[in-house]
Order: sequence, then structure tokens, then C-alpha cells
Amino acid sequence: MPPTSDTTYIGASGGTPIGNSRSDRRQSGGGGDNFNSVSDDQLSEDDLADVMEEVMDVASRWRSLGLALSLKAAELDTISSKNHTDPTECLIDMLLAWLQHRYDVNKFGLPSWKLLYEAISKSAGAGASGGAPIGNSRCDRRQRGGEDFNNVSNYQLSEDDLVDVMKEVLDVAPKWKSLGLALRLKAAQLDSIYSTNHDNPNYCLRDMLRAWLQQRYNFKRFGLPSWKLLCQATSKSAGGNNPALARKIAGRH
Repeated sequence: MPPTSDTTYIGASGGTPIGNSRSDRRQSGGGGDNFNSVSDDQLSEDDLADVMEEVMDVASRWRSLGLALSLKAAELDTISSKNHTDPTECLIDMLLAWLQHRYDVNKFGLPSWKLLYEAISKSAGAGASGGAPIGNSRCDRRQRGGEDFNNVSNYQLSEDDLVDVMKEVLDVAPKWKSLGLALRLKAAQLDSIYSTNHDNPNYCLRDMLRAWLQQRYNFKRFGLPSWKLLCQATSKSAGGNNPALARKIAGRH
């Protein structure tokens, strides 16, 4: 069956169509929950923010998803103890372990969108509501907070802009770590910031934004710091999770 106009494209680069419903996949010969049409390209730690955005709806089932991704129970126990069972923090560390190949990759394969969607299916993961499959459409992801903000300034920001940037996103200081991941900083960098500032959210937010403005991430792949990137990260459900604030920032820049 040829793809319809609602065909979904998975991943930050908008690559591979997966169809707009579970029945579409079956009818198109995709093997039902085998997701044979989904990209098998290898994912890395740089893709953590995009992977997070796709699975935030099943954060409460992070452990069953981790098992479906072939991580060992002992690894998941360590993650649970470290994060005091906080589901979002556990989800972050579990996905990081998967992307860092802390499982038998020779037996189960390297991380990919295909493996992720198969694992979501295995862990009963249509989302907390138990309804439509995750990744149902790009429109769905935008409604969860994935707007493009193409009309916002793409002018490069620098460390000189730290005070102005800090003022704009101070309301999401409690979500500084998720925002940092959405801005493509590494989890290890954020853990170091957390330790330095004893979990003071305002100080953590400041140091995270400074690292971003200093380009301490893969800016060649994801772009230089700008108001546009900040708005996108603030809007994402796996980032600042505040689309209204992102739109206010966009209106000013």
C-alpha cells in the first residue's frame, strides 16, 4: 500500500515513514509490530533528546521498556536506586545505558529507531492512555510540544547573552536537566553540573545554559546556540515542556 499524506517520519532528520496506524503497518506488509519500515540506522548518545521525546508518554513504564531493550535487570536496579525511582530521571538513565551499548549488542543489535519501536510494542507501550501507537504523526508530537519556530531568530548567541537567556527560561528552572538534554548537552555534563550546585535549580540552570552558549555540545550537527533552538527545546515535552513560554520567547525574538 503506498503511504498516505499522513505518513509519519521518524527521528530528528525526518527520515523513514512508518505509517499512521498499527493497522496501516499490517496492511502494508510491515509485519505488524515488527516495524520493518522503520529506520535501522544506528542511534548514539547524541540522539538521546529525540529518543526521549518519542517515549516520554511511557516514562512510568521505563523499567519494562528497559527490559524490552535488552538491558539487564541489575542495570535497571542501579538506575532505580540512583534516581530514587523518579520515572523521568530513570527513563533518561535507562535510555542513556541503551544508547551507550550497555547490553549485548552482538545478540540484540545496535540501537535504532526500529529496535526502539519494537521495544515499545513489547512493553505494552501505546502510551499511558493505552490508545494510539506512539509516534502516530508528526502533528501529534507538535501537540506534545515539538514546534519548529521557524520564524524565530537564528542569530548566534554567545556567553555574553547568558543573563538574557537565563531571564527568559527561569520559569522552567526545575526542569533544567531535561532542557539541557533538549539543547543537546551530554548527560555526564549535566550530572557534573548537578553535583557542583547541590541540585539548586537556578544555579544548575545557569551553568547548563553557560555550557550550551559555550558550544559544549555537537553544534556541527545540531546548530549553534540561537533563540530558535532555545524555543524548540523549551517547547518539547522532553525538554522544558512549556510551549506557552516558548511562544512568548518567540514573540520577543
